[in-house]
Amino acid sequence: MSRYNKKPSYYTDSNERTPYCEHIVPIFKYFSAIFKNMSFMWCEKGLMANRQLAICLDDEQKKLMDGIGYSVKDKTERFIIECSGEVDGEHTEEYTLKLMEATSHCLKNNISRYLSASWTTFANRKVLAVQFINNTMTLLCTKRVEENKWCFVEQRSVVVPRDWEDRYYWIKVLELLLKFKELLNEQVGLIKVDAEDTIKKALYKTNQS
Repeated sequence: MSRYNKKPSYYTDSNERTPYCEHIVPIFKYFSAIFKNMSFMWCEKGLMANRQLAICLDDEQKKLMDGIGYSVKDKTERFIIECSGEVDGEHTEEYTLKLMEATSHCLKNNISRYLSASWTTFANRKVLAVQFINNTMTLLCTKRVEENKWCFVEQRSVVVPRDWEDRYYWIKVLELLLKFKELLNEQVGLIKVDAEDTIKKALYKTNQS
């Protein structure tokens, strides 16, 4: 093999975040460059949806995200990325719960911004997440099911190639990205609708019951 085609070795042991930075971040940076519907912030960023809550928390209790995707159209938080490291274990379960909490906060923050939108249409609104464990990337989403019930659903799970021998897995990765784009395109109609079907009216009825 030519020395110009060989990747240089690290002078120290690689950090658990190294595969994430090398293999996951570039995927979504190129996705953003091609489709221009998302912008991203990387590495230990706080959610806008958590700002008011964060005032009451200690530094150790404030939860930061490995990546946050913002919709270019309405500047809302639509996508959360978390790296759970190279070992699938107890640490992974903690990060799964963290993603459930973060995505539900983002969705509820969306609700508070668009109280005149249709409550029925808002059922199509989703906040997406990716959890990166070892070389596996899992696409998840949080959405409202009915009334005050919510769900956190796995959409796709793929192996992200790190070596030439695994290159055929790129087909599955591309399929996941197309599914990701499809879910992002399911936007909410924000025009004023029938007063009986607004988010504001629905929340009022829920609080009264």
